[in-house]
Amino acid sequence: MRVWRLRPWRARPGANREGTTAGLRLCSMRSPLRRRCGYDTIMQRFAPRKFREARRPAGRSAKGMKTDKKNGNRIGPRPVALDTAAGRALMKSWSADLRLCATDVDGTITMEDADAPAHVRGCLHPAAYEQIQRLAAAGVRVALVTGRPLPTAEGLALYLGLTDRNRTEIGHPIVAENGAVVKMNGKVTRLARAPRRRALAAARAMLEAKPFKGACELTFDNKRRICDVGVHTPPELLPQARAYFERRPELGLQAVTSNIMSHVVCARASKARALDWVLERMDLDPRNVIVFGDSDTDIPLFEAFERSVAVSNYFDGTRDPGLPAAAAPLPGGAGFAAACRLLAV
Repeated sequence: MRVWRLRPWRARPGANREGTTAGLRLCSMRSPLRRRCGYDTIMQRFAPRKFREARRPAGRSAKGMKTDKKNGNRIGPRPVALDTAAGRALMKSWSADLRLCATDVDGTITMEDADAPAHVRGCLHPAAYEQIQRLAAAGVRVALVTGRPLPTAEGLALYLGLTDRNRTEIGHPIVAENGAVVKMNGKVTRLARAPRRRALAAARAMLEAKPFKGACELTFDNKRRICDVGVHTPPELLPQARAYFERRPELGLQAVTSNIMSHVVCARASKARALDWVLERMDLDPRNVIVFGDSDTDIPLFEAFERSVAVSNYFDGTRDPGLPAAAAPLPGGAGFAAACRLLAV
């Protein structure tokens, strides 16, 4: 019989215990109870209140959060602009115990400048490439957290020098398909519970329904996806794609929407859950991580991790501006590079 005990995160040698105790672990992390209920459920049922509160990012607690009456978005503290003295001081303070940089790919480290030629829009930004190389050389691990399929993420990681030619990570994990698939230490782990055939059948049923019929289509890279199903969706239909699965909870699926497409995947899958899974196995604290993002798929990261940066194309008026802790002054890879230059590593 196993004895269940809750214990704090193991502090890094020489670190302040109060600063590193940001959550709890179960002694048996691979137990049937954890697989059935999930880590967050166990935290809510068994953890003392003070530790549940400790996992919430400072200043963004759900309790007492105001709501915008027009669009329903939560009104949180405005993010700190990184082109100000306060923003530079904030990034410098985050540099002391930085161990992992988790970044989205499309729209975050790609070329999104308004004056960029059309043939380079969406390509890897040279400045972002340089900063990723600098972070990796300084001993900071870089995790690509993307909605792309795993083979695409592996190819980008190889180009960035985060994997070798045998596709083995050099200490840099990969989170693909919006948190449904993780590759770490050469092993691919599927975190989504729902079978992919169910997601594919649900996506095809959605394509036959109004108003999606004739306006949406399956993406070309679905043959390489392990868990989710990609659907090209016009921007005006993205909210309706999310609502389509919200009205059908019996499917156990959700539509995770980016700027140009929908991802039909298990309802429990998210980038934040996958990154939390990675941190448990790397024995890192949430305060050792900084996350970057630009779209709706990155909102779970902004909600779960205190040290978060959104590039300027995130602030388009359709998302809650108070979720990220800091705001980069430029879009895409230029904003990512501008923020990374402020990290004293």
